[in-house]
Amino acid sequence: LGVAEGAVHEFDPSKGYKVTDESLFTELNPVFEETIFAKIYRKTAEVLKRPLGRMRVMRLLHGECYIMHNDYNRRYQLAIETNRFSYMIFRNSKPLLVPEDGHVYFFEGRVRHTAINAGNAPRYHLVISTWGKHW
Repeated sequence: LGVAEGAVHEFDPSKGYKVTDESLFTELNPVFEETIFAKIYRKTAEVLKRPLGRMRVMRLLHGECYIMHNDYNRRYQLAIETNRFSYMIFRNSKPLLVPEDGHVYFFEGRVRHTAINAGNAPRYHLVISTWGKHW
């Protein structure tokens, strides 16, 4: 939902993931200006007092599972549509159901994790990335 000029996406073999410069994603795409997405982005930035990067809707179809992976930054998620059989699983922890309750939840993306949708309906989450030396 963001706009970036000259965005860089390079796979870093030493880290095992793509490196994206989130600081390039600082402007909301004008198409989304008068939508709930703009309100969520601005309110999240205001409450957290942190620089935000990309914001995107992630879809996980029924029966799908991401591979275990590490992201390069911390993230926030809002469940748009989910089901009781869709979980995030972090290394060395119990499965976590992100509730469809209108709240934005923090998760440490740098910890090895996956998402699984064992339900029979798609799962949609709004994912907001962070950047900067704010932790």
